[in-house]
Amino acid sequence: MRQRKAAPGREKLLETAGALFADAGYEGVSTKQLAAEAGLSIGALYHHFPTKEAAYRAAVKWGLSRIPAPDLSSFDADPMARLERQVAWFCTVIAAPTVESQLLRLELLDPHLDTRLSDLEPFAASFVRFQELLSELAPDADAELMVAAIVSLGFGFSRLGGLRRQVPELATRLRDPGDIARMVMRLIFAKEPPR
Repeated sequence: MRQRKAAPGREKLLETAGALFADAGYEGVSTKQLAAEAGLSIGALYHHFPTKEAAYRAAVKWGLSRIPAPDLSSFDADPMARLERQVAWFCTVIAAPTVESQLLRLELLDPHLDTRLSDLEPFAASFVRFQELLSELAPDADAELMVAAIVSLGFGFSRLGGLRRQVPELATRLRDPGDIARMVMRLIFAKEPPR
């Protein structure tokens, strides 16, 4: 008689689901594949998640919760430096080659969560700090529009390979997420921020 593998714990199941969805996207993963990779029967998978979308949502929330929040406490007291560091953190998160960052990119492109990212950690506290710094430094700036610009530039950086052919000079300007942060700062303040 063949013995079944012991069913994984919820953390292992979320890790498996996160890796599969990050690699193939929501549409590219079947519940049969998810159950097989997790070492579960379809019934056991449905015991944990009643639908594939519920598994995806849980995996995305799990992945996002594993992204470390920016540590702004050790940064310069200068609000401009803190804002730039926070933008650089977010650009780094978007561009990182990790499962967590890939899940973030998928959710930004094709949302399935019933919650805004700005309401989930580590983004909730970060967005509040971003709004506070922005209102202090550029009271007329639209925080949500700035976040959209950061996300767009972050995606551009993470997809830089394809953009090199379209805009060759972009590759020399955007070498790392810090470059994106400086570009966003110029957009916010319409000039190079003071150092």
